[in-house]
Amino acid sequence: MIDTKPFFQLIKDAEINFIAGVPDSLTATLISELELYAKENRNLHLLSAANEGLAVSMSIGSFLANGRPGIVYMQNSGLGNAINPLLSLVHYSVFNVPLIMLIGWRGEPSFSDEPQHNVQGNLTLSFLESIEAKYIIVRSNDDFQSGIGTLTNLMHEGNLGIFTFLFSREAFI
Repeated sequence: MIDTKPFFQLIKDAEINFIAGVPDSLTATLISELELYAKENRNLHLLSAANEGLAVSMSIGSFLANGRPGIVYMQNSGLGNAINPLLSLVHYSVFNVPLIMLIGWRGEPSFSDEPQHNVQGNLTLSFLESIEAKYIIVRSNDDFQSGIGTLTNLMHEGNLGIFTFLFSREAFI
């Protein structure tokens, strides 16, 4: 199981105060823990968005207001909705808005899934690479903790860019 305490500590230490997204069944327990954490920390705003592009856009607005990266959560099928704001605003060659994404990976090639997830699942890594996102595939708690360490280093270096935790189904088994 995923230990979220170090991630919540990173949120606190980095003074991240904005999280938005579209719920995902794969990462539902993680999102529930984020909701509980936000209730305990009144300075953290957690919003559900109508679509993933809107979640990214709201995160951009939050960054422009306070200079801190936002966190966006979604299912990998939502990447298509988020591509425009990711490339036209967030990307390092445009406005270089730092962003942390939490993405549930439906249709992951090594797992059987519903047919509507398979094409998107097979293309997810290509999408992340095409937008030049840094990512870590989370299959275990060790992967998650390693990703938190990488994320922390990138934030200290001022080189966050688009950092993505891509959650395999395996992480929640």
